[in-house]
Amino acid sequence: MKIKWYPGYKKNEKPSAITVNGEEQQIQKIISERFIEDSLTRKSKKIFVVQAEKGVYKLLHDGNNWEVI
Repeated sequence: MKIKWYPGYKKNEKPSAITVNGEEQQIQKIISERFIEDSLTRKSKKIFVVQAEKGVYKLLHDGNNWEVI
């Protein structure tokens, strides 16, 4: 999966598009965003729930990698 970002005050602040199965979808709405702490590593992760053109996706960012959960 690839993520495109809106540039902001902080680098890579908000996702603007995602590529799922080779198809790019514009993000129409960010439904929610929050930070969680990994109970094992104690590292902070950010979760976005987004409405894209073809569905709702939950995106997890651990500081380096993205995954759909």
